[in-house]
Amino acid sequence: MFLAVSIVAITAAVLLFTIIIRRLSKSEVPGSPLGKLSKWHYECIVASGQMAQHALSSSKRYPGAIQQIQPTSYSLTHPRDIRQMLGSPRATKSPYYEILKFTSTNSLLSTTDAQRAGQMRRVFNPYFSGAYLARMEPLILTQGVEKLMRKWDKAIENEAGEVNFCDSFNLTTFSIISHLVFGQEIDEGDDEMQTVLWMADATSYISLRAVLQLLPRGLFALVQKLPGEKKHYVRMRRYVERAVEHRRTQGEKKADLLQALVDCMQPPLSLSSDDVLAEGFLLLIGVSGPIGR
Repeated sequence: MFLAVSIVAITAAVLLFTIIIRRLSKSEVPGSPLGKLSKWHYECIVASGQMAQHALSSSKRYPGAIQQIQPTSYSLTHPRDIRQMLGSPRATKSPYYEILKFTSTNSLLSTTDAQRAGQMRRVFNPYFSGAYLARMEPLILTQGVEKLMRKWDKAIENEAGEVNFCDSFNLTTFSIISHLVFGQEIDEGDDEMQTVLWMADATSYISLRAVLQLLPRGLFALVQKLPGEKKHYVRMRRYVERAVEHRRTQGEKKADLLQALVDCMQPPLSLSSDDVLAEGFLLLIGVSGPIGR
């Protein structure tokens, strides 16, 4: 009996070893052996938040223009190649990016539709140019340096007051980006710091929801039971909905990204309300991102 069990165990080990060797030998592209064997190796790295560190260490361990990160997935390592690929009309994203859907509709970040992605990049690109920033310089000065100086002067006049430089610069950044994207302060009746904190909580909820989608479905259900975090996500969604509706109904034209989205609801793009909500959500997360906790 013992001999039979031993023979079976040895045979299984030999077969497993043979399968591993064959799979590794099929690919001449450098990369982690564990990544070549199973998709879960890389997905565990993503779920643990170690993707950036892994990319840096892999580029040193496996030099070259391309790496294999999963049995059927590859990663470009040179910025030139990445730009060339993203500039191609045939380039599409992996369905993996759909974990970053903020609403029921894909945004520029999560869509795998190359045509839609190209259209939205053309809409957004003018607002990330030097010419646009030069045009908006008076607003940047008003919401930036001048506003910061007024706050500091007021704090200095008050003998009990103090100046928190870290918070001051973070909130100033928040104010500038808010005006460039939505044309207004995003305060929702709170002071600026409270607004920053609840938006950071909403972003944390979205990040956690995305990561859990990489795991078995049962674990994904856990994030739905975090009401304290989810309420901030709902609040963020409602803010975008109100901002879009106000801009549409008031007929107020501003030189910001929100106006660009509202204009896209007309031909030739004819974006739906859900499309605009998804892109607006992406922009709002971009507002809170640089100053999140």
